[in-house]
Amino acid sequence: VCPQGRQRQALWSGPSQTPRAPGPSLLRPIKPLQRSALSWNWRRKFLKAYLPVPVAVKICGLTDAKAIITAVDAGANYLGFNFFRRSPRFLSIETAAELISGLPRRVTPVGLWVDPTDSQIEKTLKVMRLGMLQLHGKETPARVAAIRKKFNLPVMKVIGVASRADVMAASEYQGVADWFLFDAKPIPTASRPGG
Repeated sequence: VCPQGRQRQALWSGPSQTPRAPGPSLLRPIKPLQRSALSWNWRRKFLKAYLPVPVAVKICGLTDAKAIITAVDAGANYLGFNFFRRSPRFLSIETAAELISGLPRRVTPVGLWVDPTDSQIEKTLKVMRLGMLQLHGKETPARVAAIRKKFNLPVMKVIGVASRADVMAASEYQGVADWFLFDAKPIPTASRPGG
């Protein structure tokens, strides 16, 4: 997941205050700790200090409370709820609303659609809090801009990638989409736009 325009400066490590290139070597001096022993605040501070670029974790396709609790406990920032009927991870609006109602405020619920109509999004937003809209279809830059403006929510545009040209196509959405998600491009005969 790539937030546009977010960068961090070079890392400093150890008492020598010598700049070091980011990489796994920065983590070697740290003894492994049991995950349960780490508080969320400690993990957040640790990651902020040792990762060269801010990382936001989004887990998508969650369909039950147990998976959601696991994702939240592991520190996920965004949880995706799939409203595309042909997906095996499709959720009804009622089920998604129930699952989202128990999320802590630090976790952003994301609604995923494929070429949605305005009424589909409106119907969903009437019954649940979403913090972002994920568009996984063939939405044009103009359509993405219209959805973003109408619903006043950040938009994540999914770009199917099979070649360099596909990656470069993301530039058409620059300044329109708030986030990009690069996904494997399905074969032309696929019944779904992604995994």
